[in-house]
Amino acid sequence: MILSPSTTFQPVLERIATEIAQTPDRLVARRLHPGLTACAPRSFGMSVAALDGPAYGV
Repeated sequence: MILSPSTTFQPVLERIATEIAQTPDRLVARRLHPGLTACAPRSFGMSVAALDGPAYGV
């Protein structure tokens, strides 16, 4: 993927968070890592920080 300086990650992070929220709990843990089955399924967050300063997160 080639990113331009004006690329914003916020819509991408929000789309991923929406997809994860709609996925059955057992599938989220199984897809990410089997050890996550012991964690609260809706305890989720992620962020991206660009080298030039902006940070985005959900």
